[in-house]
Amino acid sequence: MGRHSFYFAESGFDVCSVDLSKSSIELIQRTAKEQGMKVKAIVSDMTDLPFGDAEFDCVICFHTIYHSDFKGRKRLVK
Repeated sequence: MGRHSFYFAESGFDVCSVDLSKSSIELIQRTAKEQGMKVKAIVSDMTDLPFGDAEFDCVICFHTIYHSDFKGRKRLVK
């Protein structure tokens, strides 16, 4: 869990991981702390993300993008 988040965090990016699974988010938080990486990790439903408009420069999504509509996806990216 979180391997892509860790890769980008190690590469110097600000990272925010989102998952519906609380246990997955806890694992990401624990691993990031153990490795000394800064990764924001939150539990959230893909259809109701708690972010403002244009909050991200880039969004990377694996196996979940089809759960949101185009307007919802477009709203998050600058």
